[in-house]
Amino acid sequence: MRSLLLFKGTTEALIQKQRAFLQTGENKCHGSQCKVAWDNVSLPKEKGGLGVPNLANKNKSLLKKFLFKFHCAPSAPWIDWLRNAYGWNKGDDIPSITLIWKDIYDLLPSFRKETKVHLGNGLMTTFWVDLWFEPNTLVDMCPTLFSHTLRPNASVA
Repeated sequence: MRSLLLFKGTTEALIQKQRAFLQTGENKCHGSQCKVAWDNVSLPKEKGGLGVPNLANKNKSLLKKFLFKFHCAPSAPWIDWLRNAYGWNKGDDIPSITLIWKDIYDLLPSFRKETKVHLGNGLMTTFWVDLWFEPNTLVDMCPTLFSHTLRPNASVA
């Protein structure tokens, strides 16, 4: 869940296993065997539930944590390898996207909306879409100017 976006069918199968285990202690369960509605079970503990997390949200959160480590962690061999293999050191966002990396890359817009960038040397900061200059990104402040750019993922450096 930390490195791959789970298929919807996989997530649903895992939730069925969770429900069956918590409701009956067996591999499968039916609606008549359920003692408590699943919505109540998945509520936080403070609200009377068991705090069972939503697996789809948990999966996306863990992938965003991966993006955070990739952007903010001190240099590590795996980070250096990924940056070199996918072109992040060149100032443009991932020029070659594999099927596995695409799921993580698709979370970048929401990751960027939820985080603010410390500029540093500007190599890992995207000029137009990262939140580094004002309370809004430059693409939000100047959409017409952005529509004329040839390098939408250029770094600040």
